Amino acid sequence: MQRTGHPALLEFCGTCCAEILLASGDVAGAEGWLSRTLGELEQGGHGGRCVHPAAKLAELRLLQGHVEEAGRLLAGFEDRPDALRATAAVRLAAGDTSVAAALLHRRIHQVGEGLLAVPLLALPAEAELAQGVPDQALATAGRLDEVAAATRWPRAIASSHLAGGRVAAAVGNLASAQERLNAAIAIFGELNMPLEAARARLALAEAVRDSDREVAVHEAGVALAAFDDAGAGGLADKAAALLRALGGPARTGPKALGLLSRREREVLALLAEAMTNAEIADRLSISAKTAEHHVSSILAKLHLRSRGEAAAFALRRALME
Repeated sequence: MQRTGHPALLEFCGTCCAEILLASGDVAGAEGWLSRTLGELEQGGHGGRCVHPAAKLAELRLLQGHVEEAGRLLAGFEDRPDALRATAAVRLAAGDTSVAAALLHRRIHQVGEGLLAVPLLALPAEAELAQGVPDQALATAGRLDEVAAATRWPRAIASSHLAGGRVAAAVGNLASAQERLNAAIAIFGELNMPLEAARARLALAEAVRDSDREVAVHEAGVALAAFDDAGAGGLADKAAALLRALGGPARTGPKALGLLSRREREVLALLAEAMTNAEIADRLSISAKTAEHHVSSILAKLHLRSRGEAAAFALRRALME
């Protein structure tokens, strides 16, 4: 595409390029393709094909931990069939598990039980576990196993092991969980899909946190490093939180700084001016609740205990704009 000077009419292919880069762990490269593709589609007045770049960019923003921005990207696209997975993922991240599960099952019904269902079936299992209905999660994971067995596609097999391992851990079958999650780690590694392998490592760490703390700390640490290197801030936050709970080493310094969003950096700068949440909200034209959320996120990402520590940190690091 780059060599031939692809016309704007075919820019939708950039979403496919981004999907390949994202699968290989190149979040920045994927973000570049999606931003360009979305911009040229809007400028040329064209519609997306297959998957709209706004939907894929929203999924990428979720990886980075930017839930609100992901939701804004989907405004006006929520009911498009190709955006239902992204919309459901945003809902799941926001805690709306029932809505997320309903949207995903609607999309699965549309695509059938073939390969197109593979990236969809893992999310409803996660939503069903969050809802406290493990029987439904077991059934959903079973459907993914059936697709994997029928297609024998390595990525489907790895995804089925990841989903099945998570469900097995949730229902107390630790031996099965460890076996399946280790299989997922191995296959994703062979496929050169570092983010998915790191997801499986994080799931394994969560599964064995009570039975084998040393293994849990190791797997969570490896996952955290992979997420940090890729710029997947949302997943890195989960891994770091688990490491803190286990008493293991957590990230500090420049890597943590790089995980702050632009808005969080703005809020951090205002904290250095000793502003309250209400004052921050007024300055940035956001709600006080959103300002509070940003402050909490900053403290968690930088491993700080108070607003005062955050203000001192901002001054030391010269983050104010």
